[in-house]
Amino acid sequence: MTQNLSTTTQSETTQTRQPNSDDEITQSQLDEIIVTGSQIRGAESASPLVVIDRDTIARSGYATTQRVLQSIPQNFSGGPNIDTQTTGIEGTANIANGSGVNLRGLGAGSTLVLVNGRRQAPSGLLGGFVDVSSIPVTAIERIEVLADGASAVYGSDAVGGVVNIILRKDFEGIEAQARFAPDTGNDYDETQVSIAGGTSWSSGNVMASYELNNSSSLANLDRPYLASADLTPFGGDDFRSDRSQPGNVFSLGTGEILAIPAGQDGTMLTAADLLAGAPNLSSNGATSDILPDQEQHSIYVSSRQEIGNKVELFAEARYRTRETDQLAPPATAQFMFVPTSNAFIDDAFDEAVNGFPASFVLVHYSFIDDLGLVTIDTESKTVDALVGASVDIGSDWLLEMYGSVSNEQSEVTTRNQVSFAALDAALADSDPNTAFNPFGDGSNTNPSTVESIRRSFQDDIEAEVRTINIRADGPLLALSGGDVKLAMGLDYREEEFDKRFVSSDNGLGTVTDLERDVSAMFAELFIPFVSQGNATRFARRLEISLAARYDDYSDFGSTTNPKFGLLWSPTDSITFKSSYGTSFKTPRLVDLDPVEQAAIRRLDDPDSSTGRTNTLVRTGTNPSLTEETSDTWSLGLVIRPISFEQFSFSLNYFDIQYDNRIAAPDSFRNIHQPRFEGAVTFDFTQADLDAICLGPDFIGDPGPCTVDLVEAIGDARLRNTAVTEITGFDTSIAYDIENDNGLWSFGIDATVFEKYEEAFSTTAPVFEIADTIGNPISLQARARASWTHSHFGADLFVNYTDNYVDNVSIPERKIDSYTTVDMQLSYHPDDSWLLSLSVLNLFDEDPPFANTPFGGYDRANADPLRRLVALQARKVW
Repeated sequence: MTQNLSTTTQSETTQTRQPNSDDEITQSQLDEIIVTGSQIRGAESASPLVVIDRDTIARSGYATTQRVLQSIPQNFSGGPNIDTQTTGIEGTANIANGSGVNLRGLGAGSTLVLVNGRRQAPSGLLGGFVDVSSIPVTAIERIEVLADGASAVYGSDAVGGVVNIILRKDFEGIEAQARFAPDTGNDYDETQVSIAGGTSWSSGNVMASYELNNSSSLANLDRPYLASADLTPFGGDDFRSDRSQPGNVFSLGTGEILAIPAGQDGTMLTAADLLAGAPNLSSNGATSDILPDQEQHSIYVSSRQEIGNKVELFAEARYRTRETDQLAPPATAQFMFVPTSNAFIDDAFDEAVNGFPASFVLVHYSFIDDLGLVTIDTESKTVDALVGASVDIGSDWLLEMYGSVSNEQSEVTTRNQVSFAALDAALADSDPNTAFNPFGDGSNTNPSTVESIRRSFQDDIEAEVRTINIRADGPLLALSGGDVKLAMGLDYREEEFDKRFVSSDNGLGTVTDLERDVSAMFAELFIPFVSQGNATRFARRLEISLAARYDDYSDFGSTTNPKFGLLWSPTDSITFKSSYGTSFKTPRLVDLDPVEQAAIRRLDDPDSSTGRTNTLVRTGTNPSLTEETSDTWSLGLVIRPISFEQFSFSLNYFDIQYDNRIAAPDSFRNIHQPRFEGAVTFDFTQADLDAICLGPDFIGDPGPCTVDLVEAIGDARLRNTAVTEITGFDTSIAYDIENDNGLWSFGIDATVFEKYEEAFSTTAPVFEIADTIGNPISLQARARASWTHSHFGADLFVNYTDNYVDNVSIPERKIDSYTTVDMQLSYHPDDSWLLSLSVLNLFDEDPPFANTPFGGYDRANADPLRRLVALQARKVW
């Protein structure tokens, strides 16, 4: 029987047969299993659990772990993802094209990702998420998703929930498979090749697997809604930038943008030649890539060995390398400071432009014709290793000890950027043979001068987590309903995050070396008051679980978190579940490192008469941050009629109150939006500006930092102020029919948000953010239908995202619902072969139009890939 992608109980999960996979887990082995959400063998969590097994993954047609996880309604695709590398705040953090998991949309850092129950090193420029794309999908046995707070069991980050990716361990034989998947537009393709082998003996086993995963780049020009920043043909706005080629001159006196005329080389330009009312505009990102070209190699090895009847040794290792190459938008400059000493400014040019003698002019400019597109090359490496032992210490008590190391390294090289120190010198140069000329159409500067400002930058990021864990669990005493069980343990963890930024200017840069250690103790109690042996008329099953964990952090303090769970079955067909607990998320190591920057930006402002405001924006971290906290409550109902076992239904209500969230405006570009009330001030003096602009953290030339130009000061630094409150439902329905025509399975899984409110601070206004652009949608669902008969199989999936509102555009506009269909046909000529044809996005649906400056679709809620046709073959010996 095929395991449906739905919320299931532990016993349902462990008794599911997975064809052509590892051996079936029998009922006799049930008491030895720890299911995500508990530290006690055989205990069922009172929190809802989604299980995705190997057969479900194979039927989905997906080739990567991130796409498998993105298919479940509880997971929000916004945040770190492969197509957010070069845009928005996610792009700043997701420097190596990783993909996170974002349960409930609370942020990828608020979902704890485990591999075989153990923590992983974080990824990204800020070390804020675990990159699940580093985990080879062919090595996965199953994925358990606990969509509930679980810090009482696992510690920090388990606010939105826990994703535990369980890798294969007991495979015997050899398995090879290959997959090739081009899209029907011939502009993107995926290739996957893997091989796994394993053997066992009377007291142990070993297995190893290798996977190669390639995917090609996808250019913006291959998608009409990305090919230009002018979205007016789609009914949207014109997001082309005035940082263009040719450029524009900004008038301090009038605030006008004056266009530099086309068709001239900038050597004879006068102020009278500038064009008012029609600024030059460019789609700087049109010729860049939305998806990078990438190649990934993954190796996984697992082994175990029994020593006598009491001791088992185990070890695991995982190694992954990935390289990506991507074209990014060109370097640009806003308010580029051009002093009157520049060789290409004529007499009185500054006064004629600004309306008063200023000794400089400000130019908005794109370096596309000087330097070309920015290129981003990444090399990343993951190394995980674990050794441990479990010891039978008698009376059904088991002691487990392990030590593990998880290391994540990324090297990111960005080319064709600008050295602003060299640019400032070239702009101030009075020699036309060596000065930089920003006033022409095209590149009109001496090539040697252009090369002098061309710079490459390299970011080297390394994160490491070292863990020592000891845990014991077993029965305490016998009740009429079963054994009272206790689990308790100690956990010690060291976290390091190192970041080095190196510029080709001089081979020097900034170095950040951060570390912390965490000591924890935890305990969990499981009390079965009623079971089949002492069932009553209205209680066939009654269980209570209690858990608590104390964590002590070397850098900010300690925290204690409890959790309570109740499971009650009034009949054999109906089960109620409820849980309550507190959870927490620690500040990232980089959040506590005092780093600040400031720069002048011309930002959208709905309250400005011109639509934009010149703003001195401060960004940075905060060493005074403390942990984020949450209270989570859930109530669930599971119906599985005894007389109609083919049917199951589950409904789970969740309520999350998330306080003290570490927040800054989601992008400094949005700091004037009403939801960030209190982050901007318009009351300041020149002395206030000088205190910021004359300091070491200011980016660029401080010359323009005057009250004549700067209209507002925005504070986008981190703070413990934000509040989020979420309520909603998860539901799942499954129905199986088996007859002479085969096994038919139907089902639907959906998540509905009833309330999703956020406030930037306790004094800021509260906004309902569900059903708005870039945020979770109040209804997401995935329906499925499958058929298996003899050697044949067929699967159909329908993915639905409800319509919502673009609340950023003025006036607001509707974004249509988004429905895609996936299909797979499979053929088993015998037990050793599997051939399949998968079509993802069967009807080649474009994402619904969304009016955003990053392209005509909402990257948090849609996918730029078109119809993808995958051919796959698998052979087992």
